[in-house]
Amino acid sequence: MGYSKTISWVRKDHFFLVQSQNYDLGGVYVKSILLSDHEKLPSGKWFHKKVAVLNQKDGGETVMQF
Repeated sequence: MGYSKTISWVRKDHFFLVQSQNYDLGGVYVKSILLSDHEKLPSGKWFHKKVAVLNQKDGGETVMQF
């Protein structure tokens, strides 16, 4: 399934994605992704330690922690 629109929130200090909202082809809000617990690696790159995907249609949630 593709999304017709995605709205993204990005941190200004290091241009890192922190949240997005996804809309289906009919324009209905269907899914959000929340990225948190950011950590700067020794290489200087940023890493999300927690990713949560929330399904707005059925209330389901998937959380991945690293």
